[in-house]
Amino acid sequence: KKRKWNSDKLQRILEAKIIKKNNTRITTSDIKSKLSAREAAIIFIEVWIKKENWIYALVQKPDEEFPTIVQICQANSIKPFFEINALHPNSYSQKEKNAENLYRLIWSPILPYLKYIDSIHFIPSGMLHLLAFTALKDPDSKLKLTQKYQLYQYATFRDFLRIGQDDHIQINSGAVFGNLTFDDVTGNQHTLIDNGKNTQTVSAFQNL
Repeated sequence: KKRKWNSDKLQRILEAKIIKKNNTRITTSDIKSKLSAREAAIIFIEVWIKKENWIYALVQKPDEEFPTIVQICQANSIKPFFEINALHPNSYSQKEKNAENLYRLIWSPILPYLKYIDSIHFIPSGMLHLLAFTALKDPDSKLKLTQKYQLYQYATFRDFLRIGQDDHIQINSGAVFGNLTFDDVTGNQHTLIDNGKNTQTVSAFQNL
C-alpha cells in the first residue's frame, strides 16, 4: 500500500524518526544526491498508529524528488519468524516456504517501486534488525534477494553518505570467524590457521 507525502502528521513522524535513527539531521535530499542510476535507498521505520506497531519503508530513488512511503505490515505479523532458532528445520533460513512468506510480507509491498533497480542501500528497524535479508526468497522466480539485487546494509545512513570519503584510516589486517560453536564453554583450546602459514591458539568463547 503506497502512501504519498500528503499526510503532514505521518511525514513529521517519519522525518523525526529519520533524524533520531541517524543521530543527525540527514535529509532525503542528502541520500538522493548520493544515489546513482539504478540504485535505491530504503529506510525501514516502525510507527505506532492507533496502538498498533506498523512497519513502513521509505523508498528513495535518484530520479524522484521525495521518497515513496510504503506500508509494509504490522510488526506482530513477523514476530513468530524470529521466535524459532535459525537452525531449526522450520526456521525461515531452513524452510523455503517460510522464506517465501517473509518475502511476501516484507518485500512484496516494495517491489512495485523497484523497477529497473539493481542495487539497494538500506537500514532496518526494530525486529528487522533480526532478519537475514539474504534469506528472503521470491516465491515466483525462486530467486533469493541477493540474486536479484546487490544489497548494502547500514546501521545508519551516515555510513552510506561517507562512502568514498577519505577517513584517513588504514587497515593492515583483519580477522574472519565462521562456524563458531557458541555452546563450547569448556575452556578448551582451539587452533586458528592463518593461510596455512601461521597458527595461533586461543581459548573457546565463554559465557556468550
